[in-house]
Amino acid sequence: MAKKHIKTKKVAKKPNTVSPRRIADPKKRGIKFPSLKRSTATKPQRSTVPAARKLFWQSLNHIYKNWKLYGGITLVYFILSVVLVKGFDANSTLMTIKASLVDLTSSKTAGVSTGLSLFGFLVSSNGPQSEVASVYQMMLITIASLALIWSLRQTYSDKKVKARQAFYGGMYPLIPFILVVLVIILQTLPLMLANTLYTAVFIGGLAVNIIEQILWGLALFLLILSSLYMVTASIFGLYIVTLPNMTPMKALRTAKGLVRYRRWTIMCKVLFLPMALLVMGGVLMVPILIYATPFAEWLFFGLTIVSLSVIHSYLYALYRELMV
Repeated sequence: MAKKHIKTKKVAKKPNTVSPRRIADPKKRGIKFPSLKRSTATKPQRSTVPAARKLFWQSLNHIYKNWKLYGGITLVYFILSVVLVKGFDANSTLMTIKASLVDLTSSKTAGVSTGLSLFGFLVSSNGPQSEVASVYQMMLITIASLALIWSLRQTYSDKKVKARQAFYGGMYPLIPFILVVLVIILQTLPLMLANTLYTAVFIGGLAVNIIEQILWGLALFLLILSSLYMVTASIFGLYIVTLPNMTPMKALRTAKGLVRYRRWTIMCKVLFLPMALLVMGGVLMVPILIYATPFAEWLFFGLTIVSLSVIHSYLYALYRELMV
């Protein structure tokens, strides 16, 4: 049989040429090139902390709503402070200083200036008169602080508690609380050094010309700022360390994380508290120092006792806002 020949078409081979690579439009393909700007992806979004004035009135309102509880704690603290720290002896120093100031001033504002001077004397001289009294005062402040922090945590949770429960239930984190306090004391060493240098340099006359005064003033400012920078975070460790199963170092690390990226803002809010207490104390005390001087010292002592509740209420309210 004859074989059939099948014709096949030969396909011409294309030359092996490589076409130039085209770069696609990054907008069409969704390609994102790395930006030269500093990335902010690691910075967490933090809620805005309310104004210091709002926090202050909120803390006062919270104490007012639970006045029986905080009044009972304050009363116990006051009685123990009188017995162990201040004593019952009256001090006639204010009357002597007032008589001297009245003799020196003769203007129409002599009464106001005398009251402000006496108020400054009370603020600067307010403290225990002996080392034993200082130890008792630190013990009482620690015990009262633990009772107040425990009460704040309960009342913000809408729980009804009594003052004696605060002293019973709030004492369990005593050792961790003291360790955090010791860390804060160490962080205030630059502030203490600044106070010593100020006495030696400015009051002692070590800095003579203006250049030396500016340089020393800048050094003192940096020392004070370093203490404030550290204490701004650690102060919230006092409230974190009272939580169950919390160690002092973990509490301090957690407190540092709370103020991260907003430390300077929180520092201003912390500094607002002593300024507000000083202004309110001056408004209350100056008229009494002018017209009822014999009772002024005891009233000022009572205000310092009450101020501990206000301080913890304000800082705890700020701590709660940082947790959001």
